[in-house]
Amino acid sequence: MKHIVAIATVDGKTIYQHFGHAEVFQIVSVSDKDYTYIESRKVPPSCQDFQHSQGALEQVTSVLYDCEAVFAGKIGPGAAAWLSSKGKRVFETPGLVDEVLKQVIERRLLD
Repeated sequence: MKHIVAIATVDGKTIYQHFGHAEVFQIVSVSDKDYTYIESRKVPPSCQDFQHSQGALEQVTSVLYDCEAVFAGKIGPGAAAWLSSKGKRVFETPGLVDEVLKQVIERRLLD
């Protein structure tokens, strides 16, 4: 089974960015054996002046409409709860993209 996920990363190699500051998400297809980059999607940062507005969160959610999970270096409880309420799994996983995705596959975290 394939899973579509969104990764908050500036350079495509590391996950360190706070969800609310992300302007780009890498969209990745993850199967039980490997993963493939699909595309980059731009979003307006959902955190401004240290707060998330519902409108900003709705915009990000609409851009990530087909993603089952979101990976970020850091994510606050409000944004995590919002994403969860929209059926998205949330992973706060700072590290190298490749290493994180390998762990996701090995541990079957999306199943």
